[in-house]
Amino acid sequence: MNDYIVRATAGNAQIRAFAAVTTNLVEEAREHHGTSPVATAALGRLLTGGVMMGSMMKNDTDMLTIQIQCSGQIEGLTVTADSKGNVKGYAFNPDVMLPAKNGKLDVGGALGQGVMTIIKDMDSRSHIQARQFCRQERSQRILLIILQHLNRYRLLSDLEF
Repeated sequence: MNDYIVRATAGNAQIRAFAAVTTNLVEEAREHHGTSPVATAALGRLLTGGVMMGSMMKNDTDMLTIQIQCSGQIEGLTVTADSKGNVKGYAFNPDVMLPAKNGKLDVGGALGQGVMTIIKDMDSRSHIQARQFCRQERSQRILLIILQHLNRYRLLSDLEF
């Protein structure tokens, strides 16, 4: 099965919803970078968020970069996406191995505390950045944090959550 993104709108385009299946994308990233299971999960979540956010950009030349700098063993992640569905990314330390936590991969433990920066580069017109601080106990919800920024590219805030 191929990867895909589903988009939906409601309420006179006031409400938008996105869902994505990115199994092949994540597997390709795992193969190219030789990531451990926990690094694959973290990178896969960020790649998925990046490709969904990138698909919302209007111009063919627009680029989106998501950077996470963190205190955990993975040290950080970077993803770049465009409006055509192209996405690439890497983990700073792809070999992170942590024991399971409650029977699941400990992505939050691999990330620790950190800062996520989202940069939208709209050709030469503008360069917009948003920044969010992340605490360890909520790091597994990083995709939700990314989605909170979907319509907030103009914010530059240092809010702790």
